[in-house]
Amino acid sequence: METTNQPVQIDLKRILARLANDVELLCEMIEIYREDYPGLMQRIRSAVAQRNKRELEQAAHAIKGLISNFLHDPTTALALKLERKGRSDEWDEIDSDCAELETAAARLLEALDSLNSPQ
Repeated sequence: METTNQPVQIDLKRILARLANDVELLCEMIEIYREDYPGLMQRIRSAVAQRNKRELEQAAHAIKGLISNFLHDPTTALALKLERKGRSDEWDEIDSDCAELETAAARLLEALDSLNSPQ
Protein backbone atom coordinates (compact mmCIF):
# COMPACT_ATOMS: atom_id res chain seq x y z
CA MET A 1 0.00 0.00 0.00
CA GLU A 2 1.23 3.50 -0.79
CA THR A 3 1.97 5.60 2.25
CA THR A 4 0.08 8.84 2.74
CA ASN A 5 3.13 11.02 2.13
CA GLN A 6 3.86 9.54 -1.29
CA PRO A 7 1.98 10.68 -4.38
CA VAL A 8 -0.51 8.26 -5.91
CA GLN A 9 0.98 6.71 -9.03
CA ILE A 10 -1.32 6.66 -12.05
CA ASP A 11 -0.38 4.45 -14.99
CA LEU A 12 -1.73 6.74 -17.69
CA LYS A 13 -0.40 4.61 -20.56
CA ARG A 14 -2.19 1.54 -19.24
CA ILE A 15 -5.44 3.42 -18.64
CA LEU A 16 -5.39 4.98 -22.10
CA ALA A 17 -4.60 1.62 -23.68
CA ARG A 18 -7.82 0.26 -22.14
CA LEU A 19 -9.67 3.25 -23.58
CA ALA A 20 -8.24 2.96 -27.11
CA ASN A 21 -6.27 6.17 -26.37
CA ASP A 22 -9.50 8.16 -26.03
CA VAL A 23 -8.38 11.11 -23.89
CA GLU A 24 -11.84 12.68 -24.02
CA LEU A 25 -13.35 9.52 -22.54
CA LEU A 26 -10.74 9.55 -19.79
CA CYS A 27 -11.62 13.17 -18.97
CA GLU A 28 -15.31 12.22 -18.80
CA MET A 29 -14.49 9.28 -16.51
CA ILE A 30 -12.51 11.57 -14.21
CA GLU A 31 -15.43 13.99 -14.07
CA ILE A 32 -17.85 11.17 -13.23
CA TYR A 33 -15.52 10.06 -10.45
CA ARG A 34 -15.26 13.63 -9.15
CA GLU A 35 -19.06 13.94 -9.07
CA ASP A 36 -19.94 10.49 -7.72
CA TYR A 37 -17.29 9.51 -5.20
CA PRO A 38 -18.27 12.03 -2.46
CA GLY A 39 -21.86 10.76 -2.42
CA LEU A 40 -20.72 7.15 -2.39
CA MET A 41 -18.38 7.86 0.51
CA GLN A 42 -21.29 9.46 2.36
CA ARG A 43 -23.37 6.32 1.76
CA ILE A 44 -20.51 4.21 3.10
CA ARG A 45 -20.10 6.40 6.20
CA SER A 46 -23.86 6.24 6.84
CA ALA A 47 -23.93 2.48 6.37
CA VAL A 48 -21.05 2.09 8.80
CA ALA A 49 -22.71 4.34 11.38
CA GLN A 50 -25.98 2.41 11.08
CA ARG A 51 -24.29 -0.98 10.75
CA ASN A 52 -26.29 -1.51 7.55
CA LYS A 53 -24.49 -4.37 5.85
CA ARG A 54 -26.50 -4.29 2.60
CA GLU A 55 -25.94 -0.57 2.07
CA LEU A 56 -22.24 -0.91 2.91
CA GLU A 57 -21.83 -3.74 0.42
CA GLN A 58 -23.68 -1.87 -2.35
CA ALA A 59 -21.99 1.51 -1.86
CA ALA A 60 -18.53 -0.07 -1.54
CA HIS A 61 -19.19 -2.11 -4.69
CA ALA A 62 -20.18 1.04 -6.59
CA ILE A 63 -17.12 3.04 -5.53
CA LYS A 64 -14.92 0.03 -6.28
CA GLY A 65 -16.23 0.12 -9.84
CA LEU A 66 -15.46 3.81 -10.18
CA ILE A 67 -11.96 3.40 -8.79
CA SER A 68 -11.16 0.32 -10.86
CA ASN A 69 -11.59 2.37 -14.04
CA PHE A 70 -8.27 4.02 -13.15
CA LEU A 71 -6.45 0.73 -12.54
CA HIS A 72 -5.32 1.80 -9.08
CA ASP A 73 -5.14 -1.54 -7.30
CA PRO A 74 -4.39 -0.30 -3.75
CA THR A 75 -7.51 1.89 -3.62
CA THR A 76 -9.62 -0.71 -5.38
CA ALA A 77 -8.51 -3.24 -2.75
CA LEU A 78 -9.68 -0.94 0.05
CA ALA A 79 -13.13 -0.66 -1.51
CA LEU A 80 -13.25 -4.44 -2.00
CA LYS A 81 -12.35 -4.92 1.66
CA LEU A 82 -15.34 -2.80 2.72
CA GLU A 83 -17.61 -4.55 0.22
CA ARG A 84 -16.63 -7.93 1.66
CA LYS A 85 -17.10 -6.70 5.23
CA GLY A 86 -20.62 -5.60 4.31
CA ARG A 87 -21.38 -8.92 2.66
CA SER A 88 -20.15 -10.88 5.70
CA ASP A 89 -21.61 -8.49 8.30
CA GLU A 90 -18.13 -7.92 9.75
CA TRP A 91 -17.61 -4.66 11.63
CA ASP A 92 -14.13 -5.10 13.15
CA GLU A 93 -11.94 -2.07 12.40
CA ILE A 94 -14.63 -0.77 10.03
CA ASP A 95 -14.20 2.87 11.05
CA SER A 96 -10.47 2.86 10.28
CA ASP A 97 -11.09 0.93 7.03
CA CYS A 98 -13.65 3.53 6.00
CA ALA A 99 -11.29 6.40 6.83
CA GLU A 100 -8.49 4.72 4.90
CA LEU A 101 -10.68 4.36 1.81
CA GLU A 102 -11.85 7.95 2.09
CA THR A 103 -8.27 9.22 2.21
CA ALA A 104 -7.17 6.99 -0.66
CA ALA A 105 -10.16 7.97 -2.82
CA ALA A 106 -9.46 11.67 -2.29
CA ARG A 107 -5.76 11.19 -3.06
CA LEU A 108 -6.69 9.31 -6.23
CA LEU A 109 -8.79 12.27 -7.37
CA GLU A 110 -5.88 14.63 -6.66
CA ALA A 111 -3.64 12.45 -8.81
CA LEU A 112 -6.21 12.31 -11.60
CA ASP A 113 -6.65 16.08 -11.46
CA SER A 114 -2.89 16.51 -11.72
CA LEU A 115 -3.03 14.81 -15.13
CA ASN A 116 -4.73 17.94 -16.43
CA SER A 117 -2.29 20.32 -14.73
CA PRO A 118 0.83 21.56 -16.46
CA GLN A 119 3.91 19.92 -14.96
